[in-house]
Amino acid sequence: MSTENDSKVVKKRIKNEPLQPVESEHTSEWNPKSVENIIRLIDTLAKDYLQFRREDSDAKIQRLSKVAEHNRRLTYSLVIFLAALIVLMAVLTIYDKVTGDALLFLAGTVTGYIITLIQSFILSPIEEVPNPESM
Repeated sequence: MSTENDSKVVKKRIKNEPLQPVESEHTSEWNPKSVENIIRLIDTLAKDYLQFRREDSDAKIQRLSKVAEHNRRLTYSLVIFLAALIVLMAVLTIYDKVTGDALLFLAGTVTGYIITLIQSFILSPIEEVPNPESM
């Protein structure tokens, strides 16, 4: 019943009018060469995507390594500075240049800072803090 011409015709309905044959602009024939070209294209795109993901993960690893190194250096320098400050305040307290209340205030402030520092190590910036509403 169908002819060769019917395979290239698409039927289309326009504003409640009866179906009218409309010539299709794109007719494609599947042949081994076109299938081979598509497979080659998919293979190339897949390789490019995998290469992109590898480079992306390598860049993330390198960035995290640099961030960790920077955080260690910053932490060491801050701990040394705070220890030197407390030792200096202790020496000044021994010589009665500073009251014991000032040393106690400084020690409390440094203790709070150290607790916050430990918390930042436990909850690293990479991990997200769990949202209680989503649980």
